[in-house]
Amino acid sequence: MITQQARAALSEPVSDAEPPPEWTKNETIQAHLAARATLDVATPLVIQFGSENCALCPKATLDIDAAQNFRSFEWKYNDATSSELAEELEVTALPAMLVFHDLYNYTLYQKLRGLDIKEVIEEQCPPRLVLNAEF
Repeated sequence: MITQQARAALSEPVSDAEPPPEWTKNETIQAHLAARATLDVATPLVIQFGSENCALCPKATLDIDAAQNFRSFEWKYNDATSSELAEELEVTALPAMLVFHDLYNYTLYQKLRGLDIKEVIEEQCPPRLVLNAEF
């Protein structure tokens, strides 16, 4: 697994911090930030990058889908071959995913294999409250 562009977990930028990167102006990112402003609890945005030609991408999709049952996050899919966001983030190894908490706290993961997706989501995303589970 390749991890890129991890930022320190800062809820607010330090006064002398550099401005957020240009890619954070992406429509998907901005929509997530706007929706999140109305919620009491902020959940991360997971953007999956894949393509039809990627042999490992269908498993990545199934892994992310399964993780939604137990972890709280918003999930979006981008085709890496046509996504401006993938180009701006320099996604080069699929499957890949961006875990975005806010403008100053995000991580891009590439070349995800085996249990990588499950481990990343467990580390980055809060547990989901499941009320219909049998005890």
